[in-house]
Amino acid sequence: MRPMTRMVAPKQGQPVDFSELWVGASAQRTGRGGQFWNGGFAGRPVLADQLWPAIKLGAVSRGYSALHICLGGLREFWRFLDGYEQRFGAVQSLADIDEVKGLLWLHPPDDGDWKAPTLSYYSQCRFILQQALALTSGKDRLFVWPPYPDRNYTVGKDVPDQAQSRAALTLLKREAQAIYARWRRADALAAEGRNLMQLPRKRRNSFGTVTEADVHATYRAVIVQTGDPLPTISGIRVALGLRPHHNLPFFWACLGLTLMDIQLGLYPSMDDLQCLSQLFMARSGWNPSTVAALNISNPNWAVSHGDPAHDLWMIESWKERSRDWQQTICRGRMTTAPLQIVRALLGRTEALRSLLSIDASRAKDCTNVERALCSPWLAAGQKNCTGLVVALGTDETRPSVYWRRCVRQHNEEARAMNAAIDRDNAIIAANNATRPEASPRTLLVRRTLIPESMTPSDWRDIYANFVFVESRYSWVMVQWALGHKHLTSTRHYLRSKLWRRFSEKKLLDVQVTMFDELRHGRLDLVVVRARVELGVDPSDDDRARLDAHRQVIHARELTSSGYQCQRPFHPPQEIDPGNPSDGTMRCRRGERCPGCPQAYAVDSFAMVKRLVELERIRCQVSMVIWIESQLAGDLDMLQHDLRQWPEEEVARHRRYWEAEFESGRRVLDPWSGHN
Repeated sequence: MRPMTRMVAPKQGQPVDFSELWVGASAQRTGRGGQFWNGGFAGRPVLADQLWPAIKLGAVSRGYSALHICLGGLREFWRFLDGYEQRFGAVQSLADIDEVKGLLWLHPPDDGDWKAPTLSYYSQCRFILQQALALTSGKDRLFVWPPYPDRNYTVGKDVPDQAQSRAALTLLKREAQAIYARWRRADALAAEGRNLMQLPRKRRNSFGTVTEADVHATYRAVIVQTGDPLPTISGIRVALGLRPHHNLPFFWACLGLTLMDIQLGLYPSMDDLQCLSQLFMARSGWNPSTVAALNISNPNWAVSHGDPAHDLWMIESWKERSRDWQQTICRGRMTTAPLQIVRALLGRTEALRSLLSIDASRAKDCTNVERALCSPWLAAGQKNCTGLVVALGTDETRPSVYWRRCVRQHNEEARAMNAAIDRDNAIIAANNATRPEASPRTLLVRRTLIPESMTPSDWRDIYANFVFVESRYSWVMVQWALGHKHLTSTRHYLRSKLWRRFSEKKLLDVQVTMFDELRHGRLDLVVVRARVELGVDPSDDDRARLDAHRQVIHARELTSSGYQCQRPFHPPQEIDPGNPSDGTMRCRRGERCPGCPQAYAVDSFAMVKRLVELERIRCQVSMVIWIESQLAGDLDMLQHDLRQWPEEEVARHRRYWEAEFESGRRVLDPWSGHN
């Protein structure tokens, strides 16, 4: 029998007994609900007494189900505290519960003695703890537990990072160049091949040695003779004087060629459209539906933008979602740019559009014939669609079989290359360690894997990501690049699409990089930015060159007193008397910068040096000289400018320079800058 009873009556329903929190519970439970029992826990009377007022206060407005969930959340929290005490330390009262406990409860270790709570349990427990602290401590202590992570979004895919995006774009460009090369090769073979239909009829049964060039030339001749851009196998046999049959001509089959192989040399396939359309999306940042809706019958689909010498073109397409035109600007001569992609398709699909204008039944989807007549995204039907024209759909948001195949092949090759690169890097590292006197060899760069979950619509996210970073996180530039009418849409888009990339993921990268720098006893923000944003890991030689470059810039841009001059060749006369100020002579009074209206305070280290010099000069000259000179005004301005830096930093610099002057390593010139 339990020694005490803690019953709470809800707003509606039966009372709920919370006495388990004081006395604990057994590991096994029988009866109703026993199959859902997660194990026992120890009682915590001190903590339970502190939470009891908050539990009773919350029960006034709750029903039986909500109160039962509250009890379940406290049970799970009690189990977590048992596991926490086994690893770390005892938790006696409410004062021992802080933000760290909430983080550990949400993110248990792999071999932890507790499980992550559900959202309802975590919310109920956090609410009870907040209420208990408010009742006992008032506003003396601020209790903040971390928010519950969005599990559904966490397990989903992120926007590919910069390295993955570059690898995917490189893969697309390589595939596009292979498509162009295939078309050029087929055109060259057709130009040099024989038209077998021009041979005498009596020789058509013995064509002799037939090459692939002959097949390409004959296929195009059959198209001209029959007027059908997509002749069937039977039509090809009849044109060659053979019996109608579903098998290819014998000379054709002997070469190991299929009808699809010959069509791919003349027309794009659906795989080609998938590749080129995604490359268009990557270059423009358009949605798949906007790319598919490109209307080439509109004479203004591509117009020259600005000065023709700049080779810029503006392409526009109708965006159904916003009911407005969307534009993009691209280079004209780049073969993988949107303009050249469309132009290449126009020449290859002109015959297919002519076929659809004559016979609409040759379209795979007869309901979209009008759109297909205005679209460059047409392909010759393959396999079961032989003789039909296929158009790119407006809802191509899922990765095609072609793209999955390309990514998997790329990843397999990358994994194999990475294994070899790792072996080579191990050998290089061993050689660098055994031969420190020689110049170390640079480690090889591992290949980047592409996420297989990447879809065509991700290219718009990648494009927004690129514009967001390159514009130094400007929402206005992203709004213009994505074609949004209102900044509200851009704000929602960035929060929903890029939130994890620029909050959790980027913050984690910065933290890991900074701790790695601190572990080596250094912290250079330029190096941190290079590692986080550019993916560059500078070597010791790179850091040495950076320091040397900084010294050069420091000596060139900053004066001896730590200021930067905006017009060093036009100093005021009161600062540098005798300077012609016509751009032929640089200012000769760098120590006078504190009193110059053109100077900007930059380097606190050098400024403190000048401050110590002025204080020592004041002690070594007469009061008349000090007051009559400009030194008193320079000292006042210098003290005022140094207020922009932390007092601890200025004091540290002062101790250093005072020690330098006291030891004699720094010699004072009493008349420096005295006019």
